[in-house]
Amino acid sequence: MAGQGTGDDFVGRGAELAMLDRALREARAGRPPTVAVEGEPGIGKTWLLHRFAAEVPDLEVLWASGDEAEMSLDYGVAGQLWAGVPAGLGVDGPLLTADAAAAGGFAVGAALLDVLGALQQRGTVAVVVDDLQWADLPSARALLFALRRLRQDNILVLLASRPHSLARLGDGWSRLLAERARRIRLHGLTPPDLQPLARALLGTDLTLAARERLCEHTGGNPLYVRALLEELPASALADQSRALPAPHSYAAIVLTRVAQLSHSAQDLVAAASVIGVRSSLPVAAAAAGIGDPVAAFDQACAAGLVTPAVRAGTGEITFSHPLIRAAIYGDLPLGRRRHLHLAVADLLAGPEALFHRAAATDGADDELSAELAALADSDIAAGELPKAAQLLFSSARFSPDPAAGEERLLRAVELLLVAGEASARDHVDAVRSCRDGPHKRFVMAVLTATAGQLGEAVAQLEHLATDTQLRRGSALSGRVAAGLAFLSSMQGRGPEAVDWANQALVTTGNDPTTSLTARQVLATALAMADRTADALAMLAPLSPARISPDPHEPELVTTRGALKASIGDYAGASRDLEAVVRWARGGAQLRSLPDAYAALAQAEYGLGEWDNAATHAELAVSLARDLGHFWFLAQVHKVAVDVYAARGEWQFATEHVTAARQASRHIDVPGQVAAASVAEATLAWAQGNWQGVLDALAPLRQENLAVLTRNFDPFTWRLQQSEALLSVGRLDQAARVLDEVEAAPARPPAAVLAIHRLRAGLALAHAKPGTARARFSAGIATATHSGTCFQRALLAMDYARLLRTGGNRREAIRLLRTAHQILSELGAKPFLDACGTELSACGVPISETPVPANPHSLTAKEQVVARLVARGLSNREAAAELYVSAKAIEYHLGNIYAKTGITSRHQLGAVLSSQPTAERGTAAVPPSGNPWK
Repeated sequence: MAGQGTGDDFVGRGAELAMLDRALREARAGRPPTVAVEGEPGIGKTWLLHRFAAEVPDLEVLWASGDEAEMSLDYGVAGQLWAGVPAGLGVDGPLLTADAAAAGGFAVGAALLDVLGALQQRGTVAVVVDDLQWADLPSARALLFALRRLRQDNILVLLASRPHSLARLGDGWSRLLAERARRIRLHGLTPPDLQPLARALLGTDLTLAARERLCEHTGGNPLYVRALLEELPASALADQSRALPAPHSYAAIVLTRVAQLSHSAQDLVAAASVIGVRSSLPVAAAAAGIGDPVAAFDQACAAGLVTPAVRAGTGEITFSHPLIRAAIYGDLPLGRRRHLHLAVADLLAGPEALFHRAAATDGADDELSAELAALADSDIAAGELPKAAQLLFSSARFSPDPAAGEERLLRAVELLLVAGEASARDHVDAVRSCRDGPHKRFVMAVLTATAGQLGEAVAQLEHLATDTQLRRGSALSGRVAAGLAFLSSMQGRGPEAVDWANQALVTTGNDPTTSLTARQVLATALAMADRTADALAMLAPLSPARISPDPHEPELVTTRGALKASIGDYAGASRDLEAVVRWARGGAQLRSLPDAYAALAQAEYGLGEWDNAATHAELAVSLARDLGHFWFLAQVHKVAVDVYAARGEWQFATEHVTAARQASRHIDVPGQVAAASVAEATLAWAQGNWQGVLDALAPLRQENLAVLTRNFDPFTWRLQQSEALLSVGRLDQAARVLDEVEAAPARPPAAVLAIHRLRAGLALAHAKPGTARARFSAGIATATHSGTCFQRALLAMDYARLLRTGGNRREAIRLLRTAHQILSELGAKPFLDACGTELSACGVPISETPVPANPHSLTAKEQVVARLVARGLSNREAAAELYVSAKAIEYHLGNIYAKTGITSRHQLGAVLSSQPTAERGTAAVPPSGNPWK
């Protein structure tokens, strides 16, 4: 009755098939398209996709479909995709059908990318998800992550859904479809379409009047049309005096088929309808009280109600169409429906059993409500906040106490907000409808903050904190304090953030989300108040050596790693952040993965591992964009600018500066403005554009913006500012800035070396060469105990210039050779050129033959891929590092080979060793005021 069409019974979709064919050609060419097929139930979405796939025999297809009854089944859709992977593919990712709940979204999405990369070795791949509107949220998040990371893949993504039905999946899906998807909107069949269909099903033609009558009656809905053509003879369709069944009576047609079955077959399909579109045949049979379901199953297949194929090894029964399941389920008397749900609940365990108990409950049920809330508490403790929120929504619905129900609803929305889920805003009306009270006002204030109105949100929370209705020391009081701590830190109000965070920790109780927020904010706020040592002491018990972290621990270790990087403990930061990345790849829940990669890049930059820093900075940017982490995107771009500016890769650095500025305008977060300003100043500093440095840093005259930079580097921009003031002759101001930097506690080694260098420069500007020599000597003595390579080289260059002009050429040459080696290893080309010029002035010609700037014009992504592969990583391993498919690596390698003229990955090392880092053209020459020129 509702099988897939073949031959002449597939009609009226020629234009849609042509669109899919064009999309397939793009996929074969390595431009992975996404096609969203939309239409009302029964309009033929599934039919169209099956027909298209059947016409492309060489297409590797991974197929999954959402099920309204399985929306609470974690990774159900992902498991279906995984089940379609051919055996022997050599995929090592988590077994999505068994281990996905423990794996987490990043790991599942990464595993799916690995699968897609391996499948493409066999041919073009189609990822098909039908009824996407019913996908479980963990699968939707993992799938979204994978689809956004597709680059130059031979992959066609086909998504079918009902119109305007995807809001529950979150804002990320809306952005993906708006940015990448072309849409096919299916409409009803026309009278001409019905002629071949009638011929195929009835064996005869229909008159035009009969076809027009049928179209008008069904709205051209193919499912209804087919049902009537199968149910009625041609004479009845043509007989104007005989009323046709109304379109809504498709259910009656289904139920007529069910009534013709034996009692055992009727019981089987009834039990299966209670479970969902797909169900376990043994479970359905047991719930129906059938000992041997084979004969009953065969009857249901013969009636076209279920598909005849039972997937090998699964014992699965699947309805031929969701509307068939809906018709059977909708016809069950409430008593029988309740009985079957309870029977299924007795056969299952955990959340699935609770779901069926909930479905069997008509009204309030205090016990069930309490059990759902208790399960939500377990998920909160495990860091599964979106899951906990959905359980609390259900708990609220069954609560006999309206006040308790509202509290659980408000807590559910609150958890979505903490998890960063855009779907929280879908519940604004429900929150507004709750009775007034502290909890409602708290959630409304947080919703205000997510809309970008930070000042108004702070005012609301501060007023709430003084409300006599808010019981002091309560869990809600702690959450209000944690919210104020977070928003105060976002505004650069460090002392207030410290106070609120401490208050939150005192009142956190057993709430892990409040404790996490408070500890993160307290650490950050302490750093803002120049108390980074206290922040690190608070986080000291965390261990990066753990194989599996506790829930929420990766977030705290990320915070600690970023703080260590900001004070120059680059080795300690690297240990922490590499552990976070390892945990995330192993499936740990982590909201801040892009931040972890950005902080890791900052640490690697400080350690002199600039290739790794560039790789991880690019990865941080792409992940932040794909995951929608706009609140910190400018800060992530700033880290990339550090690397590219120091290497003289002006084009790449400029692109990231521009992107940082755009990100800072995208959302009203002061820290983003600060990060964009520092990024622009860093590029100007590397180019010796001293007025440009001062202009870029002008916004940081606002104290709160200056304080906010302590989250990512509290010293570098002040030192750049001092150098710029020195270079334009504003010596007193340069000295005052240095005084402020020297007065700060916990100065990193790089800052100490820079202070010595700039103090020496000030002394020379005041015609005090003796004082300058003393400062340089002190800096050189410090540098011998410092692993800070870059600042050591800059210090040596400046000191060598003074020595040369003072007649001590031999010592100058020694220092310059050391600097030249460091800068050459780092690839800091503009500084290396300046060092070479100084060596020439000492009478020491540079033996190396100059290499044209970027002779191969490799892009930033191509450089990242080349470096990974040159390290010996396979395409698949490099893809895993970058969260892309192996096909994307192949594409970039093809471009690299074409540009460089090499033919083997083994030649990449030689290419990179001679590959300069500056963009094509002459490197910027700093003006004469530059102290290292």
